[in-house]
Amino acid sequence: MTSVGRAGLATVVLALALAGSAAGAEPAPAPAVEQARQIARDVQRELGLPVTGVTTTTGVATLELLDLETSSGRSVPAGNGIHFTLCQRTVRWCALPARRARLQALALARRTLLETSVSLVVVALRQSPTRHLQLVFERDVLDLPDVSDDQITRERLYAMGWLVTAGREDSLVLLRLR
Repeated sequence: MTSVGRAGLATVVLALALAGSAAGAEPAPAPAVEQARQIARDVQRELGLPVTGVTTTTGVATLELLDLETSSGRSVPAGNGIHFTLCQRTVRWCALPARRARLQALALARRTLLETSVSLVVVALRQSPTRHLQLVFERDVLDLPDVSDDQITRERLYAMGWLVTAGREDSLVLLRLR
């Protein structure tokens, strides 16, 4: 990437972060977190991969979802969301292509979005001790009847980027994988 390309990307990221932090969202209520924990136990029992973490997404104000291939991005308020972690102790089931893990992530997202008031579900798939990929699901995932589960998850797979601080709030930049 050229220095002009990097400068342009940095400008896009900063603009998204500033716009996103102003958008904000109400934090996920405590009952939603408890419901999400029960959903995680149920889905783990049904599909088998360990769900080792269930938290809110309030650690950052927004997720900045960037697609470097199309030079586009959008800001998603992260305040009213749930974050699940799969395979924290073992990498082999979550390493790409990880179809089984992606399908379990989709099951977690669908149930959580249907059964709680949250608007965002993020599922981390461990790739190594220091690297996780993120699957990002919003309510639109509930309205996709004619799309395969594989396509749904492939379109929502992101690599961790970096943290951007805008004022008192942080935004997490995620880079779409293709």
